Amino acid sequence: MNKKILFLICSLYLTTQLYTYNQTIKYFIGTAYTAITSAVTIKTIQYYKQKKVVPSNKQQKTLDSLFAKQMQTQCFKPKDITKKFSDIGGYSYAKETLQFVNNCLSNEQPFEIQLPSCILITGPSGIGKTTLAQAYAKESNNLLVQTTAQNITDLLKTTKMNTLINDLREFGPCILLINSINELNQKVISDLIDEINATQNRSKPILLIGTSIENISIPKADYTVHLNYPNIAERLEILQILLNKKECKSDLDIDYIAKLCRGMTGLTIEKMINQACLIALKNNQKFITTQDIYQARATIMLGEEGKNVTLSNEKIKVTAYHEAGHALMTILQQEQPYYFDMVSILPRLKSFGISLGASIRMSSEEANQKYSKKEFLESINICLAGAAAEELIFNITSSAGTQSDFKNATNYAHDMICNFGMTNILGKQIMTKPVDHYSQKTLEKIDEAITTILDEQYLITYNLLKENIDKLELLAQELLKKETLYAHEVYELLGIK
Repeated sequence: MNKKILFLICSLYLTTQLYTYNQTIKYFIGTAYTAITSAVTIKTIQYYKQKKVVPSNKQQKTLDSLFAKQMQTQCFKPKDITKKFSDIGGYSYAKETLQFVNNCLSNEQPFEIQLPSCILITGPSGIGKTTLAQAYAKESNNLLVQTTAQNITDLLKTTKMNTLINDLREFGPCILLINSINELNQKVISDLIDEINATQNRSKPILLIGTSIENISIPKADYTVHLNYPNIAERLEILQILLNKKECKSDLDIDYIAKLCRGMTGLTIEKMINQACLIALKNNQKFITTQDIYQARATIMLGEEGKNVTLSNEKIKVTAYHEAGHALMTILQQEQPYYFDMVSILPRLKSFGISLGASIRMSSEEANQKYSKKEFLESINICLAGAAAEELIFNITSSAGTQSDFKNATNYAHDMICNFGMTNILGKQIMTKPVDHYSQKTLEKIDEAITTILDEQYLITYNLLKENIDKLELLAQELLKKETLYAHEVYELLGIK
């Protein structure tokens, strides 16, 4: 039994003995007796209340029998979960909603209401839906059963719906996290909610349904919470939580690092900080530096450095001018919604092979995703700048390193025509149907328009680099010396404030 309870019981016994031994201190002993009795009662209630989250043998057998054949099902006890809401930065609305639901289920309410039973959590893959659900289980001190919608669908082929719910009630108000819901199993989830709501008591399971598919809706869900990529304030909060327990150099600029993490999820930022710690450890440092975080971020975004990759001097030189072209075009187009971040000619190991270099541009905090036609064209220019630089300096009209650049530029042009109505080919019509719904003549016009856009923007890009060839030379030569350049170094090199 809990040590505190044993201590209080022993104190209660000694107090009783003193009470019978010396009548002169009855008043003081009586007061102490009342206080200790109350403390024992409270501690005992708390002790047994906490024990509800540990499955009994019967409950464990129920869990095993329910999900024995479901390989993607996991069970988490609160004591095994490491993160609470306070350990997760951002997602304030989602955390407030989950906390409110927990309060509804934990306390008697002044109104007769239908207790919440289902929360739909939407957001991109890797955004942190599962982490949030686990933190909710920790906060509410409840068991978490994590499975997939397909597992539930398969399970209900052999088990009745009410049997499933009754078996889950063995765990008290447990949390059932169902991931990977899609259009095919929405009906099953809807029936599951009905069965849960058939009994209004606080021992019913709470459904948390996670999906990364857009436009999925569960009409019977009590709440729908969408997790977006964290904004600047949320990223700053995430970094402060992560770095709070780390030894950091005093000049670490967390505000600037938060800006560099735009587009990252909380889990990716956590991975980046962990990578920075490993880099500091490898270099026998006592503190994490800004440079460590820069390097970790590059590893996360671009892949590990290919230190064993051997390239000819000519190949390295071509790569330097190619990446300098991308970087310079980003800088020259100051009005587009991106800013230059870093450029490198170090080979990077990726899942699809080796990347010979990279130039990173980051979206500004103010820029939304509603691009204008001008911004689309400027993005195309940046994609084409590497190839234009190769032709301008080496008279190379095409190389293997330009394949992904041309692919990205083609996608931008296709979106302009087919998805945003920015040309006269389809007018204001959006190409929402499969390709075979359109005539061959229309498809040929689209292809011709894409080619025209790319040819025109390539000529504009080539001429702009030619006008600034001195900056291109300066940047490429500095890359050949240092291999990696960050924004402040490039701006200083080119005399740009």
